[in-house]
Amino acid sequence: MSSIVKQGTVNGYIVDAWSGERSEREFHYKITEHDKAKEPYSSKYSIEILDGVTGYESFYLNKYSMPHYTDPGNEIYSKDWCACGGTPKRWHQMWVYNKDMMEALKERIEEWKKQPWEGEEVADRKI
Repeated sequence: MSSIVKQGTVNGYIVDAWSGERSEREFHYKITEHDKAKEPYSSKYSIEILDGVTGYESFYLNKYSMPHYTDPGNEIYSKDWCACGGTPKRWHQMWVYNKDMMEALKERIEEWKKQPWEGEEVADRKI
């Protein structure tokens, strides 16, 4: 059985697949906990953007699938989060502002920072 642990909205933008024009949007999301998952190799949580460009942008959440949120030195740490890369003349691109995504994932990020990477001790981490 799965349960929704958090819901809310995040801000971002759509880039039109035909014109390239950018339009600001607010997206609804939900984070679900999957009780049968065994971390770290399977994701206990997932996030779903409910009103995205395809209608079902959904991603597993764990420190292996989103490592840049626990490493401020990572080059993509400060960039917007891509929920859909788009296809020219077919699907729009969908982006969520990084600060909004970090706020939505705040509790998960704090958990990830406490977990060692495979073969690493927690005390060895420099976060």
